[in-house]
Amino acid sequence: MRVEIYGNTYSCYLSKTEKLNNKILRILQNKSLRTHIIDLYKFYNTLPLSLLHTYQILLFVHKFIHHTHTLPEAFSSSVLHYGTNFQNI
Repeated sequence: MRVEIYGNTYSCYLSKTEKLNNKILRILQNKSLRTHIIDLYKFYNTLPLSLLHTYQILLFVHKFIHHTHTLPEAFSSSVLHYGTNFQNI
């Protein structure tokens, strides 16, 4: 499953997953509980789940606006233009 989908849920549903990710990173890096979370994720060049979700959504919006040809057919077809014509308003 992709982070764009399950990242849209309530934060209380993701809190266990985020805590588990943080715990695993601390164990792998042999860091204390006082280590800042961002430092844990920097080592692996990734982001915490909430920031990763935001980043992926922003990438999608950028592709949607500037690189429509790289999107699947459902996003790049004429279907998107339906209802976006504001000239008749």
